Amino acid sequence: MKRLSYIVVALLALCILTIMYSCERGEIETGGGTDADTNGDADTDTDGGADPDTNGDTDADTNGDTDADTNGDTDTDTDTDTKPDTDEGPWNMAGATSPVITSTTPGVQTIVLPGNYLGDIWHSYCCPGGPAYLVSLDQNTDYIVNTSEVLHYPVHINGGRQVRIIGIHIDIDVPTCSQSENYIPACRALNVAQYGSTFIEGAYIDNRGRYSDCVVARNPLGGTRGEHDIIIQNSICRGNFGDDGVHGDFVQTQGHSLGEMYRYIELVNNSLDWGCEGTVLESEGIGDWLALRITVRRFDYRPDPRYTTNLTGGAIMHSAQTYIYDDIWIDGTSPYAYELGLNGGYDSIQAPIGWGGGTVENANIHDGQRPGGTRFATPSTQGASAEWVGINYVSPW
Repeated sequence: MKRLSYIVVALLALCILTIMYSCERGEIETGGGTDADTNGDADTDTDGGADPDTNGDTDADTNGDTDADTNGDTDTDTDTDTKPDTDEGPWNMAGATSPVITSTTPGVQTIVLPGNYLGDIWHSYCCPGGPAYLVSLDQNTDYIVNTSEVLHYPVHINGGRQVRIIGIHIDIDVPTCSQSENYIPACRALNVAQYGSTFIEGAYIDNRGRYSDCVVARNPLGGTRGEHDIIIQNSICRGNFGDDGVHGDFVQTQGHSLGEMYRYIELVNNSLDWGCEGTVLESEGIGDWLALRITVRRFDYRPDPRYTTNLTGGAIMHSAQTYIYDDIWIDGTSPYAYELGLNGGYDSIQAPIGWGGGTVENANIHDGQRPGGTRFATPSTQGASAEWVGINYVSPW
């Protein structure tokens, strides 16, 4: 009995010492964790998470996500989307022009595509024509144009004073021209002709290897030449192809024989997977400048990896009084890469940097790809994706 008593006393002492040691370490639970509850985690609440709140996640706020801010998303910035705010997009807006209209602008109207705008468009290369969204706007009214779903036909937006097009998503993934599958009706995915300014942001346009421009900009009939601004930001063009009759461009402004003229043209944070040409910002009116100033910042130009490309022109063919080119990357082109008109038209200097007429305020242009293969307006280092643009776009403005 005495030996048994000693054993009992020893076991009791061992239990007491174990409890004291556990208290010193801050744990007295029986659930296998290192805290004071019985749920097996490392904190002092009872929700099973590894943090000191009761919402079951692993961070120290109370909104139920896994990052350390309180806005309910899964990144570490303080906005409400799930995209990191980096200079690769979304979005480095340094040197960019802000939109002149917002949803609170007095009198502004909002249009949502596709709506009831589907009709037919005719073109000599696509006769008798094919389906397109045809939007006619009042020239004295400001508009915001949004897109609620992916559009599979070209879009024509004509008229309006200040028009802001946000996150338009055009994917021509079905044949649309009854004459030939190689063409898109009117040979353009997006046609814009406004009286004041055209502001396009977050566009994703994929022509799928068909003969067409991504964006064609015009002065509207009756508009005053030289007063129209064109701004394209945070956008992607892919699959623009062409032949001797249709030269597929990211943006094309050549117009009719009288010559288009604009005030300012600005392209910022854009990537092009080219199949034919690039940005053709020239006037066909001999002796005319196309614009007072053309600004291109953060532009990535690469062959479309899905197709065998058909180069008919260059990445940059422009004619203006003043040029600003900054952080431009041109990969896989020919000596036509920098072709800037002296007098409009094509009497251009074709040289590594042959500016022709006009004054160059800045020229930061590189051959090849950006370091690490990174691109603008897309997280992909290969073919551009719609992850940040189109119907997924969140405007920084």
